[in-house]
Amino acid sequence: AFEDVAEELAAANNFEQIVNYWNSFQVVQSQQRKLSAPVRLALATSFWETKDPDNASRMLKPLLSAKTAPELLDKAVLLSLSILKDDLAWKQIIELAGSAFSWDITASTLLDLKYSLALAQETLGKTKASRPLWAELMEDKHLSPQREALASYYLAQEANTHGDYKMANIYANNALDLFLEYQFDPQRLKSTLELLI
Repeated sequence: AFEDVAEELAAANNFEQIVNYWNSFQVVQSQQRKLSAPVRLALATSFWETKDPDNASRMLKPLLSAKTAPELLDKAVLLSLSILKDDLAWKQIIELAGSAFSWDITASTLLDLKYSLALAQETLGKTKASRPLWAELMEDKHLSPQREALASYYLAQEANTHGDYKMANIYANNALDLFLEYQFDPQRLKSTLELLI
C-alpha cells in the first residue's frame, strides 16, 4: 500500500506529502531494505526537495550501482550530483565519477558527470586532471553556455600558464562574451578581464 501511494504522489510531485507519509509509517521504515528502486528514488527526491539532503543521500545510496535499471540510474546519478555539489562534497563527486563512468548512463548524464568531475578537481586544485576534462567538455555541442564559459575560463588560464597567449586570448574572449551575455559569475568575469589586459 505504501509503495502504490508513494509512486502516485511522486508522479504528482507531492514531495512534502511523501515525506509526511513516510514518517507516519514506522513499519515501512523498519523494512526499508525491501523498498523497490522506483519508490526509493521517489523518497530520495522528496527528501532532497524538502531540504533533507542527509536522508536523501541515505535513501539514494543503494541505487548508485551498475545493477540499477538504466532509467532509474540516470536520475539517481543526477540527484546524487545535485546533493554533493550543494554540499560542496568535491571528494565524494570524484569517488562517484570513478564508478559511474562505467555504468549504463545516457550521454546527457555523462556530460553532467564530466562537468561535475572537472569542477570538483578544479576546486581541489587538481588541475592536471581537470584541464583535459575542460578541453573535452568544450568539444561537446550539448554543453550549456554557462558551462562553456567556465570551461573557456579555465582553459584560458591553462594556456596563459604555458605561455600560449594566442589560445589564452581566444578562450578568455569566449568566456568574457558568455559571462556578459548570460550575466553570471561576476568574480570570474573580473578575472577574465584581467587575463585579457
